[in-house]
Amino acid sequence: MRHVRKKETQAIAKAGIRRKPTEQQLKDSEVKYRRLFEAAQDGILILNGDTGHIIDANPFVTDLMGYTRTELVGKRLWEIGAFRDIDASKIAYTELQQKNYIRCNCLPLETKDKRLIDVEFVSNAYQVDGSRIIQCNIRDATEHMKLDLLLRQKGEQSESKYRSVVERASDAICIIQDGLVKYANPRLAGMYGGSVEELIDTLFISYIHPDDIPMVRDRYDRLMAGEQVPSVYEVTLKHKDGSKIYTELNAGLIEYLGKPAELVIIRDITERKQTEDALSQERDKLESVTSSVGVGLALISKDYRTLWANRVLHDIFGDVEGKPCYLTYNQQLAVCPECGVRSIFDMGIDQAVHEQSGKDAKGNVIWSQIIATPLKDKNGNITAALEVVVPITERKQASEDLKHSCEKLQKTLESAVEAMASIAEIRDPYTAGHQIRVTALACAIAAEMGLSAETIADIRMGGMLHDIGKMYVPSEILSKPGKLSEIEFMMIKNHPQIGYDIVKKIEFPPLVAAMVLNHHERLDGSGYPHGLKGDDIVLEAKILAVADVVEAMSSHRPYRPALGIDKALEEIARNKSKLYDPDVVDACLKLFAEKGFKFE
Repeated sequence: MRHVRKKETQAIAKAGIRRKPTEQQLKDSEVKYRRLFEAAQDGILILNGDTGHIIDANPFVTDLMGYTRTELVGKRLWEIGAFRDIDASKIAYTELQQKNYIRCNCLPLETKDKRLIDVEFVSNAYQVDGSRIIQCNIRDATEHMKLDLLLRQKGEQSESKYRSVVERASDAICIIQDGLVKYANPRLAGMYGGSVEELIDTLFISYIHPDDIPMVRDRYDRLMAGEQVPSVYEVTLKHKDGSKIYTELNAGLIEYLGKPAELVIIRDITERKQTEDALSQERDKLESVTSSVGVGLALISKDYRTLWANRVLHDIFGDVEGKPCYLTYNQQLAVCPECGVRSIFDMGIDQAVHEQSGKDAKGNVIWSQIIATPLKDKNGNITAALEVVVPITERKQASEDLKHSCEKLQKTLESAVEAMASIAEIRDPYTAGHQIRVTALACAIAAEMGLSAETIADIRMGGMLHDIGKMYVPSEILSKPGKLSEIEFMMIKNHPQIGYDIVKKIEFPPLVAAMVLNHHERLDGSGYPHGLKGDDIVLEAKILAVADVVEAMSSHRPYRPALGIDKALEEIARNKSKLYDPDVVDACLKLFAEKGFKFE
């Protein structure tokens, strides 16, 4: 059935998907997104918005907290013992769930080595491909808080004493009174692009970007009126050259020269905002690409958790982020043996492709082709793996349907072969069962010689049809009890050629016709119909020849009684390498002597 298998291969190939350019596009976008994430100078945690579990952490936050990424992924914030005030952390998380944004200006954080630091903690919740994601930005605020406290405690009376501290501060600091800048440190002047002298007694509002002026003016008026307003907020300032400066302001009331004033600490967060914008743009680009190609995309961590997945995978498997990939995709309790991601992590290969079955969120069995590639940091170390998941359930079903059709066709063909073989046996009742017994022995010899299943299938057909040419020999000759005349024997000797002429017109595998034609040929050229020698005779015909001789000699014939199996085996052993192939003879003798083969 080689021709059928070829058709099956072609059908499956046609069902394949051209995807190389798309895979590269996906990988490039994901690599750029990953590099931005890992290079950010703020700590970043990515949480599953529904469960609160950490699904990714960048190097900055792991360095800050002292935990490894593996120790963080899969945990909730309050489960790792990092935030001292657990109840407050839970309340803040609940508020985030409701408002999609929360800021904590002084959140006590305990590092893994038990150091206590204050952090600024800003969280935003947003939707990614239908899934709720929380991004937490964490910054060490220890120096900022000490400076803030120092200034607030000492106020105007301590300005001279602490001026050197303020003027060396890495954050910009100013005092605003009646809307005018009354004090500015060198950092603020440098941020603006001018000198301290240029800033003094100028309207602070003039340094605010026009888009933010209404918000800042409203906040300042409410603060001066004694209302409670958030002390920390983000404002876009204007550089002297007109460019934008993204800042974070921490402001509060003080008394300055006997009048109310506002002490403002300004931190330049332009780099952070640019990183966030770049991350957002790359994320949007990645989502746009993946939603259009119809394939799943997942980022897998080195502990085999799904850090991120696109909408296609969410639609198939449900919520997968933060969970072990082998559990959500394959319903396994450990990493799958054939896992391509495992090969990437363990052996460092550049790409792994495999097919796997699993169940979707509804419990239906599905098939996917997984193409996994490594993601590396700037030093070339593998940090994660990108999986492209191609749904192939329909292709698999088509392949299975084609396989069943081939099997059905094979059975039909075998039935036809048996019917043809039975015609010859009906005309020669003394050889009833001969072809079946020859076929059984020939297939056993082939298996003993280690031939392929495909070759054995060909031998099975050849064995059942090897005497089909006898249907054109008169029945009285086939059953004649005495010696045949020369003409009668010539008619008998012509049955291989007749059988070949019949079989070659049918689309059997090529070797079937060769076996029918050559099963009476002998190594020394004494056989018929063409007197072939040695390697001119195909191996399958040599196997059939030995099986035919052994069965014929051990069975009854009209012109003689059965000679018995011992005489038959003696015949092939005596003429090994002369008439019969030595390897075939050895395999046959072993079957009877050691394997207990018997004719049924």
